[in-house]
Amino acid sequence: MNNDLNGLIKGLHHITLVTSNFEINNRFYTEILGLRRVKLSVNQDDIFIDIYFTQTIKGSAGATITFFDGLYLEMGKYGLGVHHHLSYCC
Repeated sequence: MNNDLNGLIKGLHHITLVTSNFEINNRFYTEILGLRRVKLSVNQDDIFIDIYFTQTIKGSAGATITFFDGLYLEMGKYGLGVHHHLSYCC
């Protein structure tokens, strides 16, 4: 294994998720988890898809979660190998 990359990655800048129900998603992340919505933008590849930015009150580096509002996407599938959990530490 090449050791030249050791320590190169210091952390995450942000994580991006897809939501099919913005209202429920927004309420959960703002009212339950206490994050704040800080920005609304559009996907640069498809301007008809909104992107919502949330982050901690402190606004710490790596504390941003962005959400694509993907109302037209098909429902995700559950099973082995599928990401279904996000552990978030402020």
